[in-house]
Amino acid sequence: MTLSIRWKVAIGSLLAVACGLAVAGLLAVQSLERQEITQLGTMLEARTTLVAYGLTRTLQHTAPALDAVLTRNTVRELSAKTATRITLIGADGLVLADSALADPDLPAVDNHLSRPEIQQALTAGQGTDVRVSRTTGIRTMYRAVTTELRHNGKPVFLRLGLPMTLLDQETAKLQQHLAIAFGVAFLVAVLISLWLARSITKPLSEIAAELRRLETIRKDFVANVSHELRTPLTSIKGYVEALLDGGKDDPGTATHFLGIILKQTDRLNLILEDLLELSKIESGRVSFKYKPVDLINLIDRALATVKPLAEKKGHRLVSRFDPQLLPITGDEDRLMQVLTNLLDNAVKYTPDGGTITVTAGPEPDQTVLLSVADTGLGIPDQDRPRIFERFYRVDKARSRELGGTGLGLAIVKHIVEGHGGQVWVEGKQPQGSRFVVRLPVHATAGTA
Repeated sequence: MTLSIRWKVAIGSLLAVACGLAVAGLLAVQSLERQEITQLGTMLEARTTLVAYGLTRTLQHTAPALDAVLTRNTVRELSAKTATRITLIGADGLVLADSALADPDLPAVDNHLSRPEIQQALTAGQGTDVRVSRTTGIRTMYRAVTTELRHNGKPVFLRLGLPMTLLDQETAKLQQHLAIAFGVAFLVAVLISLWLARSITKPLSEIAAELRRLETIRKDFVANVSHELRTPLTSIKGYVEALLDGGKDDPGTATHFLGIILKQTDRLNLILEDLLELSKIESGRVSFKYKPVDLINLIDRALATVKPLAEKKGHRLVSRFDPQLLPITGDEDRLMQVLTNLLDNAVKYTPDGGTITVTAGPEPDQTVLLSVADTGLGIPDQDRPRIFERFYRVDKARSRELGGTGLGLAIVKHIVEGHGGQVWVEGKQPQGSRFVVRLPVHATAGTA
């Protein structure tokens, strides 16, 4: 199973956090243990010195051989006072006395000559070691030193053992606390890593989606352009062939065919002009020339442009605007193009004898609303979200019949958005459509 980028980032960051927490915990435990061992070593050294002094004072007059009963009693007494395990070991490694063992058990104890601390004491006079005691089964810190005491004429080793039970308990408690803390930290890290992964990969996912959509648009665009260009070209080719096949010999037929060819050529030219215009606007090669624009005057000019076509179809043109409407900042020619395209569509798609209404008025949020409403066929709800896409038509056959290229509304959208505005379409009751343009009063200079 292939993981998404988001999960790869999340899992990678969690592994890094988990490794970091594990290393931190290990170092913390090791640091505590080293610190405790150092303190225990210092304490054990002091107690060893005190016990050696006490033993020497008590047992130094028992030579040549230590008195067994006195020695063992003294060892138990000093062990109780110092809270340590005390062992006396002969030069041959035999245990003479041990505070942790009963007297009958002493003969069964292993020879201690091979113990690390005893070996060190043989060569250096003292030695230390930390290990689990074979006798008690408890991890113990040992310290052995040579003493002034003699047994059978040979030196006696004194060894103190300090059980590390408290250290082990503290270490276990620390490990438990660390486990809880690291568990909480890991859960927090999971949430943060998921959030970070989403934050990091979301833009990438969106880009992968800024790219799949563009590829789809590109394919659709190529298909639509091919289709839109093929339609007039097929028509032109067909009528040219008809003329060559004999139509040219009949003046009436030839004139009719040539008129159709001219109409299709004009339509082809219009498609190419709109394509070039849209391409320039989308690529940012068209710089908007911002200056104060009188919207009332702009509306009057746009209405005058479409008036001949409107009168031909018997339409009534109506304009309503707030007389207090102030000029806005924008590109007058481009805004004129927006209004003309919207009005031209309204006139084309409204049956004879209809009404086209243009309104304009200020809004409280420092914007101006322009609208072009008609009493035409209207646009179905499902088609409205796509009406501003290139080559999208609700009724393809009717659009071509009326000479539409399918690019006019796409051009309108890009010009409006280039002014920092918005454009949308609404249903108009009882029939028709209403195109609404929202423009900021003060547009920011830029390119489309």
